[in-house]
Amino acid sequence: MTKLALFFTFCISINCSCYGQTKAYSEKYIYKLFKKSVLQTDKGKIKIPSNPWLICNQDSSFYRNDTVRLFSNSYYTNSVNCCECIGWTFYEKDKFISTNFEFCKEPTTASAFKDKDHFRVLVSSADNYLLLSTFNNDKLIETFKIINVEYVRLSTSDLTSTVVTLLRVAK
Repeated sequence: MTKLALFFTFCISINCSCYGQTKAYSEKYIYKLFKKSVLQTDKGKIKIPSNPWLICNQDSSFYRNDTVRLFSNSYYTNSVNCCECIGWTFYEKDKFISTNFEFCKEPTTASAFKDKDHFRVLVSSADNYLLLSTFNNDKLIETFKIINVEYVRLSTSDLTSTVVTLLRVAK
């Protein structure tokens, strides 16, 4: 009888997890993703671009679209044919430098960064979702709702990329 009860409980738990359940991500988990991308050879020094999260900016899509996708692996640009990207290079778990990249020109180019390109990220909970807000000089620049975090295998190799999908929140 005990085995039957355990079997029944097991079947219900599998059945429930298959229908529309999504993994809830914590603030700590998001910060850990960004911290893992920090690539520094010397403490206090960072090379741009050392390991940026890339956002396709073809035809200024980063600024125009409501939905934005951050890719942790720069090889993704080859698989989605995106020539212009914005890179968020984290040098701390909550601080990054924004850089513009042009991948389809030879040689590949990246913009030089200035004070206006230094940002701080704040991940906070709101109801049943997380918000990601960017600040420059303690001024709120943008807020996004974190929609999804997934791991995508790149079609051209065995590499995987972490993809964070964000929805722009109106100010």
